[in-house]
Amino acid sequence: TVIGGLSEFLGTTTGYPFGEYLYTAWLGPKLFGHVPFLIPTAWFALSIATYDLAARVTRTRMGRLAVAALLMVLWDVSLDPAMSRAFPFWTYPGGGLFFGMPLVNWAGWFAVSIVIVAGYELFAGGPPRAHALALPFFVVNCVFPALLSALYGLPAAAAVGLAVTGLAAIVIRRTEGSRSMD
Repeated sequence: TVIGGLSEFLGTTTGYPFGEYLYTAWLGPKLFGHVPFLIPTAWFALSIATYDLAARVTRTRMGRLAVAALLMVLWDVSLDPAMSRAFPFWTYPGGGLFFGMPLVNWAGWFAVSIVIVAGYELFAGGPPRAHALALPFFVVNCVFPALLSALYGLPAAAAVGLAVTGLAAIVIRRTEGSRSMD
């Protein structure tokens, strides 16, 4: 939560590591006038779920870091068009290639997610025990914004979000299935 919040504060004040963006008033009160209170907890909730899922896909520490970070980026593929275009929760003043979002945003998501998951690795004693709701939680958090994109005139964004979510869920399920046979 702290790392997510600090990265968002740094991002909204300097443009690093996500590119230039700012939050609108739609998400309510903001920490230090920049980051809505809800945002740091969203980083925690999704990163812990993606860490769980990454541990199902790979057994190595570096693999877990990379897969969890990739899953966080895939969440943003669905999230960003809905929350910056369908609803103005945040904006990118300079615009960008992916529905108005600069692609550097995903590099920032990947980097911040690696740091967060590395913290889990170091301080939580290794990967979590698989939780039955981790995959449904991840899927719902990806599908909901994709559906909002579809409902609010961004069908291409919805299609991309649903495709990457479906692909991730299939890979996770197949990996789980093959591991249970070992």
